[in-house]
Amino acid sequence: KIANSDQILFQKSSTTSDGFTLYLKQSVSTDFATASFSITSGSVRSNTTAILSKGVYNHVCTVFNREANNPEVFLEFFVNEKSIARSKPEAAGKLDIDSSNFLIGTGSTFYVGNTLVTPTQTFSGTLDELRLFHSVRSDEKQKLFATRGIYSTPDLKLYYRFNEPPGPLSDSNTI
Repeated sequence: KIANSDQILFQKSSTTSDGFTLYLKQSVSTDFATASFSITSGSVRSNTTAILSKGVYNHVCTVFNREANNPEVFLEFFVNEKSIARSKPEAAGKLDIDSSNFLIGTGSTFYVGNTLVTPTQTFSGTLDELRLFHSVRSDEKQKLFATRGIYSTPDLKLYYRFNEPPGPLSDSNTI
């Protein structure tokens, strides 16, 4: 367990004010880290956070909920299949990020509220897998498939299974 600087887990953005990012906030704690999921669309900036334990497996799910024909969006943060935090609904335009790269473990400067965040190191930890859906999955589906492999569906846009970490998780810098 170690302290950490600002570290991006994943990011897709075209500018500092258009995109989404999941990152760990700088922390001197060796026991906990604050994870933040943020979205920026022009002048609209929304984020939600959750506290994660260091040195143990945390199942993390972040949701950018933009229902059809509803200009308001909200973010929701789940840890170990439980909803931990939800942002207030905000009116947001279309994200202009279609031609942007989806980055894992690294990223560039971005806004959280009125604060410009500049990551100072690449992600130092372990990711088991990463799934990106173009739909909101129900709480029941999240619980059902949290620890199971999944198969291709029209909503599943990205699915990476990473190698298992060596040795026991309690000896690594797992988030």
